[in-house]
Amino acid sequence: IGIGVGIDYGIYLLSRICEEYQGHRDYGTAIVGALATTGRAIFFTAIIVLIGILPWYFLSDLKFLADMGLLLVVVMLINMVVSLVVLPLLVWLIKPKFLGSDKLLVGEGVDLSAYLASEEDLK
Repeated sequence: IGIGVGIDYGIYLLSRICEEYQGHRDYGTAIVGALATTGRAIFFTAIIVLIGILPWYFLSDLKFLADMGLLLVVVMLINMVVSLVVLPLLVWLIKPKFLGSDKLLVGEGVDLSAYLASEEDLK
């Protein structure tokens, strides 16, 4: 669970950095913008998950479950710090070329209009 959530945090933040970079063409502005929006969401999501998992350590009578709760809390904290500190720092230092690619489809998705009900269908 911990590794998967960490990967999700990284993908989520890097995706937002790509969107911000497409708009501003400046790494610093893109990173600050991504941290101000997606970074806040990652921080609060991680804190809420930690609040939910931390009682396992204190309230469980089973040593295995208590230890797993503590381990998951530590892994989630590491994931949060790596996503919010290390990943933006690496983007700033490496300046990956794919951020500036014109082939990047930012905000593009699948057209679902064929599957949506029209107003006439709802009457």
